[in-house]
Amino acid sequence: MQEYGASGLLHEIHVTDQKMYNGLPLFMRVVIEVPNIDDVVKINEFNQLFTMALYMIDNVATLKLSPATQQKCVKSRKKQTAIAAKEKENDLQEKKMEAKRVQDQLERERLKRMSPEE
Repeated sequence: MQEYGASGLLHEIHVTDQKMYNGLPLFMRVVIEVPNIDDVVKINEFNQLFTMALYMIDNVATLKLSPATQQKCVKSRKKQTAIAAKEKENDLQEKKMEAKRVQDQLERERLKRMSPEE
């Protein structure tokens, strides 16, 4: 696999059961660059990569995780979801604080411009 990546043709392999790209229960995404037809070496590497991708699709489709591995994955996913939710909450809090600072700054500027009679 490392030799294929070194060729520069293989850009990405991603296997997921998270329904990220569509509603399918299992999805494999492989990004392979199609070389110029005149480059025989690169065409051969491409053919090997493509064959490997098809082989991996067959293997991934029949793969069954053990219950322990499934639990580990679920735990990790829950942890990642919690981290993302916390980051989102922190970002929201920061935006609220920034909006409050801007509002307070505008209020101070408005008060400075007011005459003593007002």
